[in-house]
Amino acid sequence: MIAEPSADEKPVILSASQIAHGFGKQGLRTEVLRGATLELRRGEVVALFGVSGSGKSTMLAILSGLMMPDRGTVQVLGQDLFSLSNRHRDDLRRKEYGFVFQANNLISWLSARQQLEMLLQWGIGFRLRRATMISNEILGKLGLADRANLLPSQLSGGEQQRVAIARALVKRPSLLFADEPTSSLDWHNGQKVMDLLRQIAREDGTSVLLSTHDQRVREMSDRCLYLNGGVVQSEERR
Repeated sequence: MIAEPSADEKPVILSASQIAHGFGKQGLRTEVLRGATLELRRGEVVALFGVSGSGKSTMLAILSGLMMPDRGTVQVLGQDLFSLSNRHRDDLRRKEYGFVFQANNLISWLSARQQLEMLLQWGIGFRLRRATMISNEILGKLGLADRANLLPSQLSGGEQQRVAIARALVKRPSLLFADEPTSSLDWHNGQKVMDLLRQIAREDGTSVLLSTHDQRVREMSDRCLYLNGGVVQSEERR
């Protein structure tokens, strides 16, 4: 049997160096990130901790290319993220990224299954039959099989969050960014989400970075990073 490579042997998928970013005008400016540096390797689940206002959401937005930093570089899959044109950066996000935001951003007139089917059909080009099969599989793993035909307004807040997570996972992205993905979930459903994140990391090689206050996530992550004073100060390796 071939041993699984250690964390340090896995290839680096994303590398961010000296990321700095602030908000507000000169004199009233708040510097949120002051030179944050981190790496993500293929197939690992990394939790990013920090108090409210420490810059976790800003860091995720920059790493995913949704926000330009004031300074610093981000390398993704061998490409300089902010040297790409807007079109190529959008293409990279569409093909390689999955997102889970604090706001679920579900489309009100689409059922839980249709939220996923639409992404697979229009984003990747799958035929409806294949898109439906894959969507049902992911929803089932998150305990939503019997909720697949319901609209967001017919789902609880926790169920909506799980649909948003399923939508992010359905195309098996290379990178998954999740902002507080378990915050509205009870222990049982939070465990389901983390188990599925670990499964796609192991089986598909997806690199998962999630920002969180949820201490339950600590034991279910491969590494824990801590944002403090605008930099990544420390980490734990499991």
